[in-house]
Amino acid sequence: MSWWRVVSRSPLESSPARRLEAHRHVGFSRPVQYAPDPNGCLEERIQAAEERSDPTMFRVENRAQFVEGINPYFDADAVARVFEPWGGAPLEARTSGRLGAEYQMHIDPALVNDMFSVMVAHSEQGDPDEFGISYRHLVVDWYKVYRPEDFPDGRIVYSSVLGDIRQMITAFRPTVVSCDQFNSAYVTENLGDYVRSRNMPTQVYEETATGQKNSSMYETLKFSINTGLVHSYKDDLNRGGDWRCLLHAMLDSVQLVNGKIDKPRSKELGHLDLVDCLAVLCSRMLGDQSGARRDLLTPVSFIDNESVMREREASARFDTTSAFANIYGRR
Repeated sequence: MSWWRVVSRSPLESSPARRLEAHRHVGFSRPVQYAPDPNGCLEERIQAAEERSDPTMFRVENRAQFVEGINPYFDADAVARVFEPWGGAPLEARTSGRLGAEYQMHIDPALVNDMFSVMVAHSEQGDPDEFGISYRHLVVDWYKVYRPEDFPDGRIVYSSVLGDIRQMITAFRPTVVSCDQFNSAYVTENLGDYVRSRNMPTQVYEETATGQKNSSMYETLKFSINTGLVHSYKDDLNRGGDWRCLLHAMLDSVQLVNGKIDKPRSKELGHLDLVDCLAVLCSRMLGDQSGARRDLLTPVSFIDNESVMREREASARFDTTSAFANIYGRR
């Protein structure tokens, strides 16, 4: 996205046709205002104060420039809460597992000229809420995105990446290592040989995706994010220079288009593969917990895509027969 500002103004020409040429503009890549942050610099604190005074108007007039699209799949405020402190302190990336926790890993391989993503997470049982319901929470421990430009010839070197992943398998000893079905045969074979050679009780397999399965996984992830069941540290992988970490930026970029999940590819974020990793791990480790006293949950937390689109279509539908009948007094 680009923003523009006026850098000079030349005298207006007498001809109306030339007046459009009276301004010279240059583009710049940052927003024209600071993102609201109550703990940030002076300008960010001012923005946060304005947001507190009138959140609705601020969302329309100010926060719009930070939105990735007009139909975000995840609620922006719920996504921001993913990166808040959990367990009394901010989360940090881990480099090894701890006793008593069960870890799982998901890998999203790519072509040698695209991004390669991997994520490790574990689940924890949360405290009962005010209704006495206890949910399982997903805690993200470590993730990494390998970019082609990170390598000398601009192509991902699989041997180097798999060497890192093998080290993390040894450090976390996950019970499951799954790979996205795309371009994964070599990865699963290599890692399967590795865990067998070390007698690790780790399952390594290809995660086969279907449209229905993908939709179900993302609905589970959305519910889990909306109800505060997903927690992650803030990474330093975002090279776009904005105020969000890479995983945060990717979650904000997922769209709902014509009732379907859309993950628009960009140069900075790739195919949003980290979100796929998070969806797989969340679905597998937490499952669908929306059935627990749904009547007591915040309504937005468990509204599925089909219901959303049905409501949108119903509100936009216009019955021309009834309209003309009312105009002309006919039944």
